[in-house]
Amino acid sequence: MDSIDTLTPDIDALKKQRDAYLSAAAKLSAAINLLEGNAEKPIDWKNSALDCIRSRPYPIRTVDILNCMASIDPEQFNLKDTTKRRNYINALSIALNSLCDRGVLDRAQIPGVKGYFYGLKELFIDNNTLKPEVDKKLLRAFWTEKENIFNFNVSMLEKE
Repeated sequence: MDSIDTLTPDIDALKKQRDAYLSAAAKLSAAINLLEGNAEKPIDWKNSALDCIRSRPYPIRTVDILNCMASIDPEQFNLKDTTKRRNYINALSIALNSLCDRGVLDRAQIPGVKGYFYGLKELFIDNNTLKPEVDKKLLRAFWTEKENIFNFNVSMLEKE
């Protein structure tokens, strides 16, 4: 049986191949959009998400990251269309999980709250465990911020 050291070159080669396929797929998608007349500005999910995550002193959920991104670039996002919104959430979730897999972010689950909370590694003691002071900031934010997870739907309706 092969040890992990002998598999590392194979894993690296597969990762390079995957990146090449993803790059080719993105180019094909852009070309198709141009031909169809639907050329949209591509969304930089990872960097946009990181900008929003860095703007908070505590981890935030995927939906809150999407709302932050939409507030920064409202022309890019159509959050009123439920199908597009669902697609945005899926794409953002993939980007966030990729950032977690690469060690850029950590995530935690809060009992009683649906979804993961994503934050920079410095907010965590270890994987999935928030520092006590960060946990307090997060709980305080639930109740004090206008745009929090408990009143998201109401605040979005107020903007319409």
